[in-house]
Parts: sequence; C-alpha cells; structure tokens
Amino acid sequence: MSLPRENVDSLVDSCIQFLCTGENFKCLMDSDLKHPLRSLILSPLLAHKLFVNCKKSDHVDEILHLFSRSPQTPLNGFIDLSCSAVSSIEPLRSHQACFVNCEYATNLKIDQVLETFRNSRSYLVYLNVDSLRVDNPYLKGEEDIQTTQMEVDNNQHPTFDVDCWLGRFNNLETLVVANTNLSYDYLSREVFPYLNHLTHLDLGNLVVTDDLNVLKSMHKTLRSLSLYNLEPSTGQLAERRFSTIFQLKKLQTLDISYSKDDGMAHSFGIDNLLLKIVGSLPDLLSLDISGTLLGDESTDRERLQPYLNQRPQTVDSVIPALQILQSPLEFLGLVSSTMAGRSPLPAKVVTGTANEKQLLENFSRYRRRKPFILETFHSVYQLLRDKVIKKPVDFMLHVIDCMDLYLDAIEIQVSGSASLFHISSDDCYKTQLNLFHKRAIIKQCLVSMKKHQGHEGMQRNGCLVMFNFEIPDNFEFVYDDLVLQTLYTIENMNTTVSRIAIHLLNAMMGHADRQYKVRAPRLNVIQVLVNAISKRVNEARHDELIDHAWSSLWNLTDETEVNCSRFIELGGVFMFLQCHSLFKDHQDMIRNMLGCLGNVAEVKTLRQSLLTSECLDVFSELLRPVASMDQSTDPLSHADLEISYNACGILAHILSDGEAIWTVESPSRAQIKQNMHSAIMTWNFRGERNINYRSFLPILRLLDPTKSVALETESQFWAVWALFNLCTVYPDKYVGMLLGEGGEEILHKVYKDATAGSDLHEHCRLLLQIINKTEKTEESKEREESKEREESS
Repeated sequence: MSLPRENVDSLVDSCIQFLCTGENFKCLMDSDLKHPLRSLILSPLLAHKLFVNCKKSDHVDEILHLFSRSPQTPLNGFIDLSCSAVSSIEPLRSHQACFVNCEYATNLKIDQVLETFRNSRSYLVYLNVDSLRVDNPYLKGEEDIQTTQMEVDNNQHPTFDVDCWLGRFNNLETLVVANTNLSYDYLSREVFPYLNHLTHLDLGNLVVTDDLNVLKSMHKTLRSLSLYNLEPSTGQLAERRFSTIFQLKKLQTLDISYSKDDGMAHSFGIDNLLLKIVGSLPDLLSLDISGTLLGDESTDRERLQPYLNQRPQTVDSVIPALQILQSPLEFLGLVSSTMAGRSPLPAKVVTGTANEKQLLENFSRYRRRKPFILETFHSVYQLLRDKVIKKPVDFMLHVIDCMDLYLDAIEIQVSGSASLFHISSDDCYKTQLNLFHKRAIIKQCLVSMKKHQGHEGMQRNGCLVMFNFEIPDNFEFVYDDLVLQTLYTIENMNTTVSRIAIHLLNAMMGHADRQYKVRAPRLNVIQVLVNAISKRVNEARHDELIDHAWSSLWNLTDETEVNCSRFIELGGVFMFLQCHSLFKDHQDMIRNMLGCLGNVAEVKTLRQSLLTSECLDVFSELLRPVASMDQSTDPLSHADLEISYNACGILAHILSDGEAIWTVESPSRAQIKQNMHSAIMTWNFRGERNINYRSFLPILRLLDPTKSVALETESQFWAVWALFNLCTVYPDKYVGMLLGEGGEEILHKVYKDATAGSDLHEHCRLLLQIINKTEKTEESKEREESKEREESS
C-alpha cells in the first residue's frame, strides 16, 4: 500500500503519474495502440520513471506497449515488474535484458518470461520468478521431454520451445525460483549443470528430491543459498543434503529458516548441526536459522574445543556453536528462537521478537513470509500496549503494508488493526502522526472491514480505531464509505459489536456538518436505524443499541429537514409511541426520542403528524415525569428536566401554528397550555443541560410575530425560559449567539407586549439583564484593550 507523501512531486513526476492514470497514456501511442508514437523518444531516466509508474497501473498491459520499441523507450536492460498485475509482457521482447525481476507478478507465467526474453539469453544475469507458476509440463516434471517436444512440434504448446527453456540462460548469476512449481528434477538435470557463473540461488519452498549433489559443481562460484522451508527437512536425505552444503566453502549467505503455520519451531533431527555449519563454512557472513531449534541446541565444550584450537580469534556468543566464529556475522536470523532476547549475539543485525530493532528488521526481511509476519505482529502489539515503542510511525507503515499484502488473511488483519488502535490512541504515539499517517490508518482499517464484513473481531477493531480520530475532519475522504460499512456492521453483527458501531455512527452524525447529514437518506442511514429500533420493539427488548439509535436520529434530524421528512415517512411517530409504551422507564431513550421529535416539530410542514391524541397525551404526560409526580412543587432532577423540557418544546411548536389547526378533541388546547406552564415553573433555571444548540433561530421563531401564526404565551414562555437558562449557565457560549441572531430586539418586543408581572414578563426581564451585563462587560474589555494598545504605541 503506497502512502500519500508530504513532499510535493516534481513536475516530471506529476506528468508521469498523470500519464499512468486511466487511459491518458493513449496520447503517446500510435492509432493501433500497439506502439509508441514515432516522434516519442525518451531518455533512459524518463523511460525508467514511466516504467516504474506503469507497473502500478490498472492498465499496465496496455501501457507496456509504450516500450515495444526499445530505441524509443530504452530501459537499459533493467526490467522490474515485481508485484505488478501485468499479464502480458510481449511488448518487452525488443529489450536486451540483463536484469529481470518478476517476483509476485502472479498473473504471469514463467513460460512467458522465458519466451519474452529468449533473445537475452547471453545477457541475462539476474532472474527472479518467485511465486510464479509454469505451464510447461516438462518443467513441472509431469511429462518426459519427448512427449513435450511432440506437443511443441504439433503446435499444441508453441511457447514450450526448447530454445527458451531455463537452462539456455547460461550466464545467470542470480536465480530465484522460490515458491514456484518448477520441478527440482528438471532444475538439477537441465538447468544447474549449465549455470557456471551462478553466485546466488534461492530454492525456498521447493520439494527437493535428492541430496543437492548437483550444487557441488558450483562450489567455486556459489556465494548465497536460500533453502527456506525446503522439503523434506528431516531424515537421512536431509543429513546428506547438509553434507553437500558443508562442501560449498565459498558460501557467505545461508538461509535454512523454517516457518510453520502452527508457529512451532522446527528440528532437523541432526546432532550439532549448527556447529557443523559454522565450522564448515569459513566465509559465512549471513545465517538465517529462524523458525528452527538450532539456536537453542546445546553444544558440549569438548566438541567446541577442536574448532577453538584451530582458530586464532573467536567471538563471544550466548549460542555455543557460534563461539567458533572468527568475527561477528553481518546477519543472524533468530525469529521463534528464545536466544533472540539474550546476549551477546555475534551479529551486527539480528531478527527476532525480543526488541524494537529486531521487529523492524523482521518486516524488512520477511515481508513475504506470513508465519514470521504474524509472529512479528503479535510482538509488536505487546510492545505497543506496554508503550515502549520509540518509532511508532515506522511500525505503522510496516503494519499497514503487511495488512494490504495479506488482505485475505484475517489473523493478520485483526492483529494489525489492534496495533493500529494503540498507535492512534495512546498519546505517546498519536502525537507523532501527521494527516497522511492518519488517513493511511483509516483507509486500511476500512478496507479490512469491507473485506471481512462477517468477522466480528475485525469489525470491532475497525470501529474502535475510528474513534481515535477527529470526526468528521479526518474522514472527509472516506465519509460515505465509512457510514455504509458502519451501517452494515449495525445490521449484521452481534449486539456487542453493533453497539460499538452505532456509537461510531452516532459520533459521526453528532459532529457532522449539514453537508454530511443531508446524505443520510441516500446512504440509507435512517432506514437502518429505524429497522434496528423496530427489531427491538418487536422483541420487546431494550438495550444500549436502541438508546444510541434514537440518539443518532436526534443528531441526524437536527436542522436537517430532509432527514426529518424521511423519519416521518418511515413511520417514526408510531415507532416513538411503541417505544414509549414498552420502555417508558428508560430515561435516556425517552430523552433521545423527544430530542428527535423536537427537531421534527421545528419543521412546519411536519408538525401535523405530531398533532394526534396519542402523541399529545404522551407529550403531556412527559411534562411531569412519573418519578416526580408525588413531589409536584420540587424542582426536577437533571434527567427529568431534559425530558420535560423537550416535551414542552414540541408542544410549544405545535401551539405556534394557531388554534385553527387544532382538530384534536382530547386533550384540549387549554389543558395542554396549563400543563406546560405548570411544568416550566418546576424547572431550575440554573440547571446544567445535556444539549448543544448550534442556532437559536428555531426558538426565536416562537417569539417573532412574523414567523409564527400564533404567539401563544406558553410557547413564548418556553422559548424565553430556554434562552434564560442557557445564557445563565453558559453565558460565554450562548449570549453572543443570541445577540448575533438578533435575539435582543425580539426579546425587547416580547417584554413590552407581555403582561406586567407575569412569569413570561419576569423571565424576559432577567434575560435582558444578562444580555445588558454581558454587553457592558464586552465594552469594558474593548476599552481596556484599546487603552493598552495606545499606551504600547
């Protein structure tokens, strides 16, 4: 996964990226789209830049035709298609290649690679086909050469020409055939005997059927040998194989590591094997014994002594067999070994899981070895949780890279997302993340959640990671996708995970601007929330999820008419009545429901849906919650105040439409007004509120004769009390808002028209005093600041 870069690309790089985006490359091609324009001639540097970018494109097969004429787009023999999605490399046939790397370009076949570069047989010195497959049955060991040649002669397999088989590339110095289906019998018979210049050979994950005797002919040239996960790995054949290795005296690099999915360390079953390896290979500089028990094997002093006597200089080592080294190794692989955490270790670089340095080296060396990466992930998580990691950004980049590489591996995704949670949540790490890092974490977790939608652990981790970022600022680039994924999780996961998801959705809706909220109907957000609530109503089951679903609806409908309309269309009013009937003792849910319906009541065209006997009875009942009925003169508790306040606000908006629309016989309009006034008089105007107003305009409409059909005293009383309470408890936040929206002028009008000595008149007077005091304070501050500026100048 490539991360956004902070530095600005050069103009050349930007142009090349543009050409490799979509079908823009066609402007450089002939009309047949098979060759570059005759007038196009690129320098090797530009051609190389274009090639590097094109291999990442979704149109790589088509863009490669730009390189079909090597004089126009020269690559200087360097062909690197590693990890590319390319499936046809025929256009590269004209290039005289000396370096060809096609590792993990799994849409290619080895046959294609050999056929395409057949004319480079005398020049090719590096060939890497790691993880590619071969179709030629002879190369796979499935047919004899006569049968295969007969098929070639009959044109059944035209690409199986003997002239381009691997053994004909006899100037190779490096050959990587790890993780392929090439037959070792074929390699040992038709390839290795002809590679007289070979210095580096990688046979990782192949099944070797003999004792590697053919390698003895390379004893003068072979410097590096990788036998990672070589099978069979025990028994007499393995012993004879190591006997061959002991004769490769020029070896500087040896990899005999072993990784199993079960995580168990491997034993070769050969006594003192590590001592024999080190004692037999005098030039050894790099040794990888990860995943084996070689580092843990004990070695008697009497076995060491002969080597120690022969060598004038040795090293200190906690691993006995390595004490006979004459100088420290450049590299020592010890993943899965208990020795990785001990010292001294005679190597400049060590892999393992003991510390931060080893873990970072693991990512660099074992990126394609999934068992080692998974073990590394587990250790990274432990160190992150213990807050001892010094380079969290480096680990973040590696974790994201491996999660992207192993997207299908759920164990990698769950473990990686757990690490990303700590990197993005713990202050000691989070402060080191910039915007690009945050976006990379969000994007990768979202991709993983989408890929593994049915896995509860991945959905849980993904949601928890999202909570660590600023909403909605950090999510602008994936907002819709994240909402859709969160909705899926709410609908399909168990209650615990769904609850976390609806927490996330609620946070996204609560902090979102209107531009995000209006997308809710298109994204089906309200439908999913209504379905979640209805499901629990049908089951007569109350849980935390239903509370948060109503809270999300409250946030979604806030000053967003389109969402209020959608809520009504989906039967929101009837759902409210059902929830109240079943769960009336759950105050949080009641408060959230009334908050949602309060938003609906602010929309004039929708208020009629609330003007029913059933709704009015419930609103009237909630003006004075049951818990406070026996103490009718006492101020309400905080929770009861929120419920009573919201119910009264809904009724205030309904009353503002005038008496003409009141078609309900019971309860009567007069009774509702009396209940409202009685309720307001029990409220504590100094009570703190669990509410956040972004604007007072809906409240001020109840006081403005140009905005309301009827200026009912009770509606005005509720509006004035609301403003009085908020400006008393939170003056710094709300007085300025009230002044900015023209509230002072409206309040003076209300005060003038109200009956002297009435509750409305008195509350209005007190509110105007607060405003006046605030204005005087602000004027005094301005004078002081002005005076200070004058004195300083």
